[in-house]
Amino acid sequence: MRRLLFVLALLLGSLARPYSQADYDNLISTGSCPGCDLSGANLSSVYLPYADLNRANLSGANLVQANLHGANLVQVNLNSSFIMNVNFTGVDLSSASMVSANSVNANFSGSNLYNADLTGANLTKANLNGANFSNANLTNVYLVEAFSNGSFMNANLTNSVLTKANFSRANLTDANLTGSSSENAIFKKAYLINVDFSNAYLKGVNFEASSLTGANFSASNLLESKFSDACINNAIFTGAVNFDLSDALSACK
Repeated sequence: MRRLLFVLALLLGSLARPYSQADYDNLISTGSCPGCDLSGANLSSVYLPYADLNRANLSGANLVQANLHGANLVQVNLNSSFIMNVNFTGVDLSSASMVSANSVNANFSGSNLYNADLTGANLTKANLNGANFSNANLTNVYLVEAFSNGSFMNANLTNSVLTKANFSRANLTDANLTGSSSENAIFKKAYLINVDFSNAYLKGVNFEASSLTGANFSASNLLESKFSDACINNAIFTGAVNFDLSDALSACK
């Protein structure tokens, strides 16, 4: 019995701290630890601007209120991590994996998330201004009240939730928002060329003065959406309901 309890204690200890203590100490002392195993580590409120953590494993880690401004997080693993209120300004997160990460109120302004995987992540109220999400996978992501004027070109936002999000002047050319819910979101003066909004719930969305050339709104619900001065050249509205295009521009550059 004592032997069993001893084994259980060891097991629970390993579950509580699966990361490498040597890697942790190295990061804290040098601010650099590429390829490190920091899974499940407590790094809340750490100050690590310009840290080199490319290819590091930070899955399940706690980085709440950490400052990682300008850091190298290329191909980092942040799956299921806690990154609320983190300063990611100017960070390179290209090809990062952030599946199911909790990044409420995080600041990604000016960061590079090209080809990143954010499937199921929570970016509620996140600052995405100037960030690059081109080719990123944001399937089932929560962007409630998030705001961005950055690039989401070719991004996959299938089934995402963008309630009250502000994407004024953002570039979402060729993005996929199939089945998304964007109630009361703002896309004013945004580039939405060839965006797929099919089967989307778009109640109260503001598309004023946006470029919607070739956009696909098939089977979408556009109740109370605003299209004044929006360019809708070759846009598709087959099967869409509750839309009013009386103020839209069907002939525009």
